[in-house]
Amino acid sequence: MSCNDCSIKCKERYTSWYSKRKDFDCMPIGHVLPHNYLIENDIISLEKNDELLLNYIIKNCSNLEEVCYFDITMDIISGLGKLMHSQNDMIKYLIDYLYLSFGDPNSEDNIIKDEYFKRRFSKIKKDSKYKKGVVNVRTGQQELKKQLLYLYGECCICGLENSKLLVASHIKPLKDCLLEESYDISNSLLLCRTHDGLFDSGLISFDDDGKVIISEKLGTKDREIIHIEDSIKINTKGIDIKYLKWHRENVFNK
Repeated sequence: MSCNDCSIKCKERYTSWYSKRKDFDCMPIGHVLPHNYLIENDIISLEKNDELLLNYIIKNCSNLEEVCYFDITMDIISGLGKLMHSQNDMIKYLIDYLYLSFGDPNSEDNIIKDEYFKRRFSKIKKDSKYKKGVVNVRTGQQELKKQLLYLYGECCICGLENSKLLVASHIKPLKDCLLEESYDISNSLLLCRTHDGLFDSGLISFDDDGKVIISEKLGTKDREIIHIEDSIKINTKGIDIKYLKWHRENVFNK
């Protein structure tokens, strides 16, 4: 069962009109005791993108790479110990509250997954050892690739999906990066090995809008074989254009 199917069935089974409201008033009667319990224990704060609950979730919930409100709810309940009221009421309230506070779990704007990856990646940056000029910093680069697979899921140019054939390609090369730049996801593209080779060698680059720029050193026959055309345009959402500019000025072979 996919996460999307799971979330739809979960919402149909557990949520009420309460999760569709834009405020936190007029909750169903069955929500009152769970609501009070969570307030008293400083787990929720009744805000959109509830930071208090977000911190609790990231600290206590086991798997956030796929955001499932039912799994999050069960992790929270298991950490609360013995409840003084119905567990089913707590499940319904928490899932309702998660939808109300954080929105659809499958939305690109859902802050839970974004914050989970951000903090996890920040820890990698802090803990990883980095030496200037080393191309493969294993732990950090593996984590970077995981994030890129989540964000893009395929080669930004050709759409290849096999993760074993995809690499985290730095726009500004590692050998030229400051420490913080080497792990900056906005300095990265997910590319297949062929297109990563073209990009790293400066045979292609991109303008600030993501439109491909092809080097004159890449011949017509080679362009046809590897399917590089002037019409190619990548999604630049999440990419810092300062890195694209750096690549054009320092790597690209005109």
